[in-house]
Amino acid sequence: MSAPDRSSAPLVRLRNVTKAYQVERKSLPVLRGISLDVDSGQIVAIIGSSGAGKSTLLHIVGALDKATGGDVQVAGKELGRMSPSQLADFRNRNIGFIFQFHHLLPEFTAAENVAMPLLIRGVSMREALTRSKNYLELVGLADRSSHKPSELSGGEQQRVAVARALIPEPQLVLADEPSGNLDSENGERLHTLLWEISRSEGRTFVIVTHNADLAGRADRVLHMRDGLLMDA
Repeated sequence: MSAPDRSSAPLVRLRNVTKAYQVERKSLPVLRGISLDVDSGQIVAIIGSSGAGKSTLLHIVGALDKATGGDVQVAGKELGRMSPSQLADFRNRNIGFIFQFHHLLPEFTAAENVAMPLLIRGVSMREALTRSKNYLELVGLADRSSHKPSELSGGEQQRVAVARALIPEPQLVLADEPSGNLDSENGERLHTLLWEISRSEGRTFVIVTHNADLAGRADRVLHMRDGLLMDA
């Protein structure tokens, strides 16, 4: 795949982003002024100690939480100016999420879990399941589509979660400790899968991780400390 076009506008653009929570009438600052550009097609890893603000930053970029101050733009849209319903639709169409705990729905099959973002969008069940099986094949689980989460290994469940994140064909995929709950072998398989998908499909990944191997595969590694972000 060709290198991302650096002359175009960044897919993610943050300027002086702050976040503070109110705790017992006191303001607790978590993000202290984050500015960041992420280009289309990049893999960016964010490392740092627990409590440094990594997950908070990811949630703000993913429109799951609102910044206290600053400007957050994703795919040319200013998230702070959008209504809750607009944000929900924007997330569904533009952002995929992979978490440490896969959050699969236990009563549904792998194919149904993967299809869920399309069903929420209003795509027919037939089309959603057809596309779901294509993405399960992409992550190496074509023969497990009819299995429920309880019938899958931890590594398989996380690959289902990856397929679910990709099926809306998002420009941006956000991953929060995606291999943190896996053994080293399954973690390595997941890291390779994410890298291959980014390169083959041109997806942009922002990954919060403590895993040195996963961070080492990134195009750029950033370190978060005390609510500030810097190149590692």
